[in-house]
Amino acid sequence: MSFESLPLFPLPLVLFPGTPLPLHIFEQRYRRLLADCLETDRRFGIIRLPDGMAELEIPPGTIGCIAEIVNAEPLPDGRSNIVVRGGERFALADDPAPLPVLPDEPALLSFAVASVIDLDIETRQQLLTSRSPLDRLKRLDGVLSPALGALVRNAHVHTLAKTNGRGTHAQP
Repeated sequence: MSFESLPLFPLPLVLFPGTPLPLHIFEQRYRRLLADCLETDRRFGIIRLPDGMAELEIPPGTIGCIAEIVNAEPLPDGRSNIVVRGGERFALADDPAPLPVLPDEPALLSFAVASVIDLDIETRQQLLTSRSPLDRLKRLDGVLSPALGALVRNAHVHTLAKTNGRGTHAQP
């Protein structure tokens, strides 16, 4: 029930093996996921995202279902309507991949960071066009700084949740 590398689509639903599911793909990162899947084996994982839980908080061991794309209808604005059919079940595992090595050179650092975050196509083009590494890094900081606050809050909540209401006091 585990696969080495499977793109994941966390959703507030459960896909069962053998059942069809229509999906509307509109987020940029999932448009890229769809394009990648259509170019390869047409499969990705759907895993339940509980209400109020951040995607990165889904615990290892959670069971999902492989979605096999049976029909894809691209729309003029880049969105798509697709139909998937549930395949095999899988278990979410910890990511064994090491963190990427980032370049020391500011010009390459700005491009490396931009390549791994979710940016719309116009922002990506503006970053590519900019001749100033400092300008690119400032633009990226403008995108990442607001997200950092939410990540810190989520990490704090996650840390507190692990104490299961016991707080930080020593346990007998």
